[in-house]
Amino acid sequence: MPPWTAYHGISMSDLAKIDEFTFEGPDKRPEGIHVGSRAQAHMRASKGVLLKLTVHADQFSKPVITRVKDRPGNWKKTVQSAARKGLSALIYLNRWEGMPIERLEEILERFSNDRFDRMSDAQVRKLAPEMEDSWIILDPSVISIDRVLIRSAEEIEMLPENLRDLAEIEQENTPPAPEM
Repeated sequence: MPPWTAYHGISMSDLAKIDEFTFEGPDKRPEGIHVGSRAQAHMRASKGVLLKLTVHADQFSKPVITRVKDRPGNWKKTVQSAARKGLSALIYLNRWEGMPIERLEEILERFSNDRFDRMSDAQVRKLAPEMEDSWIILDPSVISIDRVLIRSAEEIEMLPENLRDLAEIEQENTPPAPEM
């Protein structure tokens, strides 16, 4: 699988707590490293920054990827189980991030949160074909940070030192991750 561009949203308050930013594996980051489209990352961290990444999938040490269902709540058990099985990544249809909020509200007017969560991915794709996949990367060594997209130049000083040279004011679009 070739490398692709993905995004990760992170809050400024989380970044302000650390001197150096690095991605960590499931042993230190039990919910995994969630990456996806620019819209998904932006919705996840609307008041934070977007990290524009390259996922070097061709470098997965264990090129095993499994599709899972997006479930509400904590990803810890799912990620830890995947790590024990030796998986490199999980992929899931992201039901809550990346689409216009008005569209999500329209769907939730027709279906309760619980009913929407219980639907199969095929049912959800039929209902909302604009929803995109997200990935949980279990091997942080395959991720490189290309840019740190910020809203204003003043935010540069709030970034950990190792991210400052990568900062640029947000303004671009990129294609989504490959589908599985």
